[in-house]
Amino acid sequence: MPKQLGLLPKLAFFFLLLALPALLLLDFVRASIEFNALTRTLESDQLRREIQREQAAMARHLTERELVGLGTTRDLERWVLRLAQRSHKVLGDHALTLAEQRRQPIRAFLVDDHGQIVVDSHTGGFNKQAHDWLLSEAPRDDPTLRWRRQGSLFTYLHPLEGIPDRSLVLQFELATPAQNFLNRARIEWPIMLLDGLLLALASAFFLRAWVIARLARMRAAALEWRQGNLQTRINDPNRDEIGLISEELDRVPVALDALMQANAALIGADERARLARDLHDTVKQKAFGLAMQLAAVEGNPDPAARSNLLKECRTLVADIQRSLVEIIDDLKPVAGVPFAVRLQNDIEAWSRRSGIAVFIDLSGADSVALTDQANLNAILSEALANVHRHSQARRVDITLIRQRNELQFSIVDDGLGGARASAGRGIGHLNSRAAELPNGHCRIDSDARGTRIDIRWTLRQETKTP
Repeated sequence: MPKQLGLLPKLAFFFLLLALPALLLLDFVRASIEFNALTRTLESDQLRREIQREQAAMARHLTERELVGLGTTRDLERWVLRLAQRSHKVLGDHALTLAEQRRQPIRAFLVDDHGQIVVDSHTGGFNKQAHDWLLSEAPRDDPTLRWRRQGSLFTYLHPLEGIPDRSLVLQFELATPAQNFLNRARIEWPIMLLDGLLLALASAFFLRAWVIARLARMRAAALEWRQGNLQTRINDPNRDEIGLISEELDRVPVALDALMQANAALIGADERARLARDLHDTVKQKAFGLAMQLAAVEGNPDPAARSNLLKECRTLVADIQRSLVEIIDDLKPVAGVPFAVRLQNDIEAWSRRSGIAVFIDLSGADSVALTDQANLNAILSEALANVHRHSQARRVDITLIRQRNELQFSIVDDGLGGARASAGRGIGHLNSRAAELPNGHCRIDSDARGTRIDIRWTLRQETKTP
């Protein structure tokens, strides 16, 4: 038998297939949550106050320096670096999220009234959408902070106090949740695969300890029931689906034990009925004849006649003894002897007692079900007894053959004939026995050439013999 794949690797593979999409979905949800939290921070009043403070400091420095140059660029770079630090009170932990998303997520500019960059914290210029907005906001009559969100792009514009032709611009370019998810997946897929594998193995081991152990108890109980130990129970205390199935299975040996007891009682009743019928058909009739012969002996004064009557009485006693021996032999268990061998031994023993030759073909005996063997033994005993008593035959052919899904048991003698299917208690006994077989029937043909008895019945599913 090929070695089968155990349940543990199957469960691990199943949970791996389940865990990878789940981990990807969780990562996308995390990216969405981070994006929403970051946008709320960028829309907060705290960031607006930070921009206002920075523009005031920048205006003061420009006024003191009276020029825009290298020092202003460094001021913008330092401000961007402060904003990108986790310790800064505005972004806090969101600074790490920004750093993971893009190389330059934060940029600061000084622009003139025409929206042209005068000083830039990083080279690269404006985002086009932000530049178009800045051009539309070119009039600087409003000294307050203005900002605009365009998808994942946040742009803040604040004119410098006291410097009418300069404005401070702060720009945040975020990654959308989908972009952030794809970027992480490209970088972190080995980690995600390892996480999925570890989760799958952990889930598989957990289920193996929790589920497979319970299934093993069910299997062990089933093996005990198979060996006849019907007192074994699974006794699963859990109330889940497996526990409910175990509870139903625990009822099986109880029902099976009750069924076996009922079947044994029924078999005992059938066996008692068969024994009573056999005693009635053989011993009782011969005992009644013996009583009649003894009564005749008592009332007959002629010694010669009494001697003949006593001889007949001894013959009847011998028949009664032989009938009792046959009935007792039928009741004895014959362990390990095939049914065909038992039939052949009985037929040969009858042939030796009667002096009648027999031809035997029992090729279909192995197909006779165990429950049908007693009936077949009784049919054979009754038929051979009739041959011995009435036929004066010199040969009997006995065959038991299988024809597809049917069995045929035939007893053919070369005697005087004259038997009829409706005549005598012995013929009725054959008919009743044949009727107890599945779809069984008996046919009797008798003429001057002899008598033929055919018993046909349907093959049972269970055909094994002890």
